[in-house]
Amino acid sequence: MRIFNLNRGIGWASSGVEYAQIYRARLLRMIQADAKFIFTDLFTYENIEHLTKAIGFQDEEVMWLYGFFTDFSVEPCSYTFRDLEKTLEEGSYRTEEHADYIRYVFQGKDAYINA
Repeated sequence: MRIFNLNRGIGWASSGVEYAQIYRARLLRMIQADAKFIFTDLFTYENIEHLTKAIGFQDEEVMWLYGFFTDFSVEPCSYTFRDLEKTLEEGSYRTEEHADYIRYVFQGKDAYINA
């Protein structure tokens, strides 16, 4: 039997709902129950893996609705800023550092990448 838990979202400042879910996850692990925690929000600026790992979920316990329909699994980021910069022509962009992302602005073009 598999147990499913549904929640709309998760963030860096989790609510009581998320803390109740992680408490439930720990109890279910203790009895070796097969449990999945499903999050339905669209996460466009964060990797859901970072958010769920920070509170204590294991990657294999987490199902993200978008990932389910696209066959993406919940995993930590493996592509770094350095990896991105290696693909860009040197001197063709400038960077702007923001609180939670870096913007690569391309010189002479109306284009940028948020990473």
